[in-house]
Amino acid sequence: MASDEEFYDACETFEQLNSSEPVVEETPRIFFTDTVLTQNTHQKIVDFAEYKTDVSLPASKTELFSWTTLNLAKKANKDVKEFSGLEIIQTITLNSNNKRNWILKFSPDSKYLALAGESSIIIILKVLGHINEKNPYLFDNPEEYKGHEQSIVSISWNMDSEHFLSCGVDCLVLLWKIGFSIPIRQFLHENIVTCVGFNPLNENIFYSGTLGKKIFMWTVNEGILENTYQTQGIITAGSYSNNGTLMAVGLSNGECIIYEVNNAVLTFITQIHCRNRKGLKSSGKKVTGIEFHDDQYLLITTNDSRIRLYSLENFSLLQKYKGGKCNEYPLHTTFSHNSVHIIRGSEDGNTYIWNTFKSNPKRKWPSLFTNSIKNNSYEYFTLSKEKSLCDSIFASSNLLNKVQKDYLSSESNIIISHIILTTSHQKLYILYNQYKNIPW
Repeated sequence: MASDEEFYDACETFEQLNSSEPVVEETPRIFFTDTVLTQNTHQKIVDFAEYKTDVSLPASKTELFSWTTLNLAKKANKDVKEFSGLEIIQTITLNSNNKRNWILKFSPDSKYLALAGESSIIIILKVLGHINEKNPYLFDNPEEYKGHEQSIVSISWNMDSEHFLSCGVDCLVLLWKIGFSIPIRQFLHENIVTCVGFNPLNENIFYSGTLGKKIFMWTVNEGILENTYQTQGIITAGSYSNNGTLMAVGLSNGECIIYEVNNAVLTFITQIHCRNRKGLKSSGKKVTGIEFHDDQYLLITTNDSRIRLYSLENFSLLQKYKGGKCNEYPLHTTFSHNSVHIIRGSEDGNTYIWNTFKSNPKRKWPSLFTNSIKNNSYEYFTLSKEKSLCDSIFASSNLLNKVQKDYLSSESNIIISHIILTTSHQKLYILYNQYKNIPW
């Protein structure tokens, strides 16, 4: 007998095939030839402080704004487009050796961006000091950090934003310092290291997880192995919670183990099964990404092309996101600056954006079946003609606020609601989702 998830999957597929409304709609092209505001009128329309926490624009205010450019995004199973203002602001060539990138990680202060993946080289980009509409470029020239011999699997920044850890297929964890292109310390393992992370509460402690089914707790300064913990499955991903009190470790069979953290000591809390109960996908696929949101939610990405959102209160499944392809590579899903959206790249070359909690689209005919946890309403965009692996993240609220303030201080009439970074086909694309103020 089919599980509830599979039953709802079949019902939804039947409804889509028999619906008279198109599921996917392409946004029409919009061009502008004139500036819509004079130099001083923009101050009458928007006070940026109003949108400091959440600069996503509600539908009731859309008449105050117009798209600034041709829209790149399309939508599926969704009534309202929220990313119709996407524009490529900067393109950076990362390398010419045909290597894929699957790691995009900002430092805690949002001043640096680390990129890595199939290549053994880590690329560090520094955010420019002042950004405005005439010079909107976000990053300076990239710097290369060399120390690994094979592909890199995970990167973790220290809270000081000056040090970071990396791990990879060469069985090494390397400690780096910004400004030094070679590692300042290495931690050798017996197996491939798949995840690494600084303790947010104690910067002298970090963990590493390996294919040898073990979690290691280390001290940074002394280089001492404090504790070792055995797991029942191969470790493929891991993460500390933002407040440093929890750790989640993902396994190759789709399971996720939750621990309570006290410095270098872990205490088992529970285990989550990120898979269907029955059917073809009941065996579970490896966990590739784990993202905590405060002390409320846990976002888990798996290689069955699914993303699942769990409550940290009772570890119940809240949302299950569908869209895109993630069957082979270690892609991650991350929250937007205001937690309203989540974003993930895909092996089909698209970037997908979901609302964290869905709002059901309007239908000509009411749905016969409803599944409150399934979320297959999304927007997506493609930046490369080649259907190669891409990875995507949102910029943090700190960086978004900095760029917006720089724009407003230069008397720009542009409002930026999101900044998105995407790697695709050896390039890094920086996109702004932006709008022009329109006078009353």
